[in-house]
Amino acid sequence: MKMRLVHLDATIAMYAADFDPKTVRPRVPRPLKGPFERGELARLCLEELRQAKTPPTVEAMASRLIASKGFPATDAALHYSVCHSLTAHLRVLKMREVVKSHRNEARELVWTVA
Repeated sequence: MKMRLVHLDATIAMYAADFDPKTVRPRVPRPLKGPFERGELARLCLEELRQAKTPPTVEAMASRLIASKGFPATDAALHYSVCHSLTAHLRVLKMREVVKSHRNEARELVWTVA
């Protein structure tokens, strides 16, 4: 590992001779703020989609995930936060062609595994 860093420093010096690698601060991981561990919401989301008998909406998935974690179903702020996170994650999965979305008979956006 130390040799790799030496080579990396040499490569940087070739392109930016006046750059000092010691001025670069290490990245600090962001602390978790939500009710789910890192990656847990993504895993639970895909599990929910695989087990669903009918394609669920984001709101329905959020309600089931909140209940499965034992949080109060009446917490509107938590429900909004989980819906927002789920929507963002599902959009990424849709771009990667892992999931698909379409409108059901009631014109609600529902999700399925691709």
